Parts: sequence; structure tokens; C-alpha cells
Amino acid sequence: MAKTPLRYQATEFDCGPTAFLNAAMFLLERKEMRPELLRIVNAVTLDRYFIGGDPARRGTSGEALRFLASWTNDAAAETGLPLRALYLSGDDLGLGCGRVLDCLREGGAVVLRCWLGEDHYVTITGLEGNLLKVFDPYYVAPGEPDWLAWAEPGSGIQVVDDAPFTHNRLVDAGKLAVDERAHYARPCETEPQAVLMWRA
Repeated sequence: MAKTPLRYQATEFDCGPTAFLNAAMFLLERKEMRPELLRIVNAVTLDRYFIGGDPARRGTSGEALRFLASWTNDAAAETGLPLRALYLSGDDLGLGCGRVLDCLREGGAVVLRCWLGEDHYVTITGLEGNLLKVFDPYYVAPGEPDWLAWAEPGSGIQVVDDAPFTHNRLVDAGKLAVDERAHYARPCETEPQAVLMWRA
């Protein structure tokens, strides 16, 4: 089964499309990845405007994620794309994100909007005990202090550097139930959102 390592974002702003494609890449073999999936993801994301009207510099909206989930299901029904998706937001996620955990236990992947100093999208690919296997698409080179300083003992976050097909962080699943802004926790500047994805 040929798969491709998960990818990092190219700019400061494209965590949304990168996280969505990483979820698909985790679930599908490379030969199953459709070029039209890449095309539609790149066409509809990076749709938020920054203060002053700068396009794309606020990243990707929940509305774009909702559209991508709907498009994925349509493509599955009409073309046989072997993916299905479910968009959730706000109270539908539930405290503790039980539906997120259920998806992971079923072998699915989750695109989650979380907090990392600002709204940020990551891909969750599984569970290891009570730890979430998280792929954070924001690349930090070994030795850079800025984004790794908080991954200290007791933080609930571990940096992983030997699992490029699945995750680069292990995060305490209890952070999904934290009702305040903390790294990789659910509360965001905007409404918390997720796309749950499975093989169809």
C-alpha cells in the first residue's frame, strides 16, 4: 500500500487546506487520491480576509470546511471517491468531543480547528491510549524554541519526529474537554469546528 508522508503548510496561512488534504492522504492510498480533490480544496480555502481587506491572511473559514465535507460526500456518491465526511461545529462537537473520539476509534481522521496562539487547523489520525495522534502542519525545525517551548513535561503535549505518515505530536485527549484557550484545546477565537472523515 503506497502512501505519501503528511505535508506541512507552505505559508503562515494555509493550515486549513493542508490539514484537510492530510486527512485524505492518511486514509487513502496515493493512487486513490484524485486530482480533483486537490483542485477543489485549493479553490475554496484561504477565503478569510484580514483586517484592512488583505485576502487569505485570516486562513480558512468553517464555511469552506463545510463545503468541502459536502463536496466529498457528493464525489463519493457520484464518482466513487472512497471517502465520506461529516462537518460539525459548536455544540454539535460536544464537550470532550465524543464524536471526534468515536471517529478515531473507527479508523477515521479528524480535521480540527483548535487553539495554538490563534485559530489553527490540525489533523488527528488516531489514539494511543489517552493521547491523540496529531499532525500539526506548522513546521518547526529541530532546535527552534518558539513553538516547542510549551511542549514540556506536564503540558500534555509530546513532540514526535519518527511518524511522518501519521503524526508529529501526541496530545492529551483531555484537551478536547478544556473550556479555555490552551495549546491544541478546542476553544478558538471563532466557533470550534471539525470535519470527521472515514474511508467510504
